[in-house]
Amino acid sequence: MIKQFSEATQYFLNYENIERLSIKKKPTYLNKESQKKNIVNTESTLFTPYHDDKLFWIFYILKNGIEQYNLIGKNHFFIEQEEKIKHIILIRENKHILKEHKWKKNNLESNLIGDKKINLTTFFCICYLNNINICIRNNKCLYDCVNESFDAKINIIEQNKTVYSIDLNEINLEKYKIMKEKFWIINNMSKPLRTISYYKVNDLISICKKLDIPIYKKIKDKDKLLKKKELYMKISEYISF
Repeated sequence: MIKQFSEATQYFLNYENIERLSIKKKPTYLNKESQKKNIVNTESTLFTPYHDDKLFWIFYILKNGIEQYNLIGKNHFFIEQEEKIKHIILIRENKHILKEHKWKKNNLESNLIGDKKINLTTFFCICYLNNINICIRNNKCLYDCVNESFDAKINIIEQNKTVYSIDLNEINLEKYKIMKEKFWIINNMSKPLRTISYYKVNDLISICKKLDIPIYKKIKDKDKLLKKKELYMKISEYISF
């Protein structure tokens, strides 16, 4: 029992293990050639990981493939801990990328070490560091983390409130650009809707049309365009991020 516990401690998420692995191996920002593994298509293209940390295991599938995920069995705890430690090191080795995207190193490390589930910011970061193109789709809203220089296909993540699933069918950039035209593009996941003063009425009308939100109301049997504040409130009520 003592021996098993001793072996298990090497996978615990703590700074001692991070420093140990950091000395053994210095990871670097992945190049294009490293992103070669493809997700295998199945009959059901939408897949929700069985484990609690959905975003982490979606990342694992994107990086290693669905077949590898199906083989982890009871080793999921050790694999998760080891992968998170490796990515803390990778984050430390790529501070220039963090600065470029305004990702805070301390927040990323704290999320990987101390929280049971990674958040969207950490998910975007570790995907980017592995040259993985992704977008989050929630109803008619879309947030993307796509870098065309990766020369990689785009992976679609479906969000239903707090549950995330992955579409096992990747799409190419051309199809993605066509798909984007049908969605409202979110630029900030934490604050998808800016203050009302930022928008013109036509901006709000355009957003409503993409979200299939009615822009008219009946007044004495006549259709009357909603006022700016009404349009804004309709959009605000629709958003589920």
